[in-house]
Amino acid sequence: MQYVLLCLGGAEAEVATLLAGALAGYSCAVTVLPPSAAEARLGVAPGATGVGKVLVTTAAPPEELLRLRCVQGVLALVAVGRVGDTVDEVAKEMQGAMATNFTPALDVWRHCQCNASTVLTFRVSCLRGGAAHAFNSVELSGRLGASLLSTYPTLLKVDLVEHDVEVLAIVYGQKILVGLTLGVLDDCAKTATTKRKPPSESHRLPYAARPQREFALRPSTAAVLAHFAQLQPGEVVLDPMCGMGTIPIEAAIGFPVYAVGGDIDSGAVNGEMRAHVTSLAQHAPNAVVDALVWDSTLANLRPNCIDAVIVDAPFGLKCGKWAQLEKLLRATVQQTSRLLRPGGRALFLVHSFKKFRNWYRPANWLDVYEQPLNIGGLVAHLVIMHKPHTAPSARL
Repeated sequence: MQYVLLCLGGAEAEVATLLAGALAGYSCAVTVLPPSAAEARLGVAPGATGVGKVLVTTAAPPEELLRLRCVQGVLALVAVGRVGDTVDEVAKEMQGAMATNFTPALDVWRHCQCNASTVLTFRVSCLRGGAAHAFNSVELSGRLGASLLSTYPTLLKVDLVEHDVEVLAIVYGQKILVGLTLGVLDDCAKTATTKRKPPSESHRLPYAARPQREFALRPSTAAVLAHFAQLQPGEVVLDPMCGMGTIPIEAAIGFPVYAVGGDIDSGAVNGEMRAHVTSLAQHAPNAVVDALVWDSTLANLRPNCIDAVIVDAPFGLKCGKWAQLEKLLRATVQQTSRLLRPGGRALFLVHSFKKFRNWYRPANWLDVYEQPLNIGGLVAHLVIMHKPHTAPSARL
């Protein structure tokens, strides 16, 4: 069976490596779907269609794919093709492949959902971007839906709100793929067919079923960041701006490390984060996470005590004025240099690498590496730095 895994745009190679390791016991072929021309030119394309796409051909049960914490969504692949000049050409090209592959994909969906109903409601959603097309998302969704109805008139009925099956079409540049969603997709999957807000990743254990506030960072993104940090057993990992604790929790779930999260928002730390840590003890008893209320610019820890620091730096209008954020982040980078052990590494997820280069002294860091990523449709930058084994004599 073929699947498409949706992941963090720009981190496809990392996810493909993790996937190959997770499915080592099964026959498996993993391919990163090539980007559109615009994505290849930009490195990482903005918008919802800039999400990473990894094609997997495997005999493994779909539960193995849904178990991966670094994945935003899993599609049972129905069809892949090229976009024509008109919506009629696209529908015609997709119709044959959809008629052939829809039933096997639906069998996988039934297995995942434990649904043997003889009549299913469905809708077709469309994500489109990367190029100008002669049709819009609603038109394409309608034509693809009509093709399915004509092929399976007694099996399928349309319901745009209370549907059983979600058929997702992703149009990126001049390419299109169609699949059935097997897991709850990330909130990047906003569609043109409904204004209802899609569910977030709060369904993922150990997170509370209904947190008091929205996730600022998806758990799948935090899991990918932890893998980028190349964490080793027994290391101490710190997120000095942890908010609800998504990064330290994912680090502790994915690796045998001691994870620490701190934030100045006592409500987030003492509320959501501690509730998640309590739930973590039930679902991952070997994971160790501590929560602290503090100011990241005045971190009250001794020097050289942290092996890795992972920071999702705040940005955007809701986070305050840029001058205040710049002062905060510059001081946090300085504290990070003080706290890291020689040879330790720091990962900062920021909105501008150009501005970030003004926040640190090059003499204090080695091997500064920048990776563009698509974060919820926005292009951000993951900066990975290493602290020298011999600290410079100059002051921070």
